[in-house]
Amino acid sequence: ARNQMYEMTFESRPLGFAVLSDENGCNAIVTSIQSADKLKSTPLRIGSLIYEINGKRVDQRRHDKIAQLLMSTPCPFDVIFKMDARLKPLLATPTPTRPPPPPPAHKLHKLHEHSMISSTSMESQDVLSADTKVMIDWEQIGQLLLDHRYLPTARLINQALDHLETFCVDEDLHEHNIRDELCKAWSVEDDRGMVLWQILHGHLKYSIPERKWFYDLILHRYFKLENMTTVN
Repeated sequence: ARNQMYEMTFESRPLGFAVLSDENGCNAIVTSIQSADKLKSTPLRIGSLIYEINGKRVDQRRHDKIAQLLMSTPCPFDVIFKMDARLKPLLATPTPTRPPPPPPAHKLHKLHEHSMISSTSMESQDVLSADTKVMIDWEQIGQLLLDHRYLPTARLINQALDHLETFCVDEDLHEHNIRDELCKAWSVEDDRGMVLWQILHGHLKYSIPERKWFYDLILHRYFKLENMTTVN
């Protein structure tokens, strides 16, 4: 049927499917089913629109809000899907309902250009002078955020990078002291009041889990700090 509805209960994560917005940046439409074995006996079909999550109607809402609700609702929870052939996904690449490990090796074509911020390197002071500049590669950071599905769309990643880049320039944050601030925020349970908390919470409104994920992602994937341990 053109507008058939069906309900599913998700007992655990990963949910096993990916969603995208429609051409207006709204809704969440199933574009792929990754866990075929897990979902083979269910009515889930590609092209289905998420109509309701745990009794809350979400159709026609902004896609990023639906994706956030989908990822943050504790299991088990119920989802009502609706088949609607009139809806068309916006992008060709699906947005998973959680960041898939390992990250896909692909190039990002949706990010606009971001500048690179010069900074003093702390890693080679024995051979470089104190004035030697290293660049923060915001394009690489944007690619990491996309590869790990930190935000559901490239547009939201672009907005976050714009805020972060401006904040770093205004606060005179360089590569080494950004790394230091990330380490400090990563190592504590409560990051309130720290330098990066001002932008991640104050401007971007990221939750504690989102901020912790951001710190971990940039430290491990961008700065390559693989052997970090928390010291209280």
